[in-house]
Amino acid sequence: MGFVLAELELSMRRSRKRREVLVMLASLTESAPRALAQACGVNEGRLLEIMQGGGQYSADLSLLFLGLAEARLTPRGTRIYTITDRGRRKARQLTKRDARKAIAKVANMRWDAAQPPPPAASAAASETGVRTGSFSWSVT
Repeated sequence: MGFVLAELELSMRRSRKRREVLVMLASLTESAPRALAQACGVNEGRLLEIMQGGGQYSADLSLLFLGLAEARLTPRGTRIYTITDRGRRKARQLTKRDARKAIAKVANMRWDAAQPPPPAASAAASETGVRTGSFSWSVT
């Protein structure tokens, strides 16, 4: 394939729905278009545009063109989307990145000692050394 690694990042940054479809397909491993579209909250036409390009989605940055997913036909003639190894790695990278951002966001909030923090804040604070308490709605 003649694409650059930067095209993968560009594809994921450009479209939130494309990221959501990739992560959902990675969790399902394989899926029919209707089921995948329902799971992602889009209609089948939009899913086809996300997977193959068209409409507002570039074909050069589509999940199929970049090798993140494959479309194959079952013996009965129905289309099934499957995740590739490259797509699985990219989805794992995206979910880890989102988790790190969420932990950093919670860790950067100020807390009062009067009330206990939510469980996620306690975990983030213990990793970063931030004092926790009740939420004071200010971000440093």
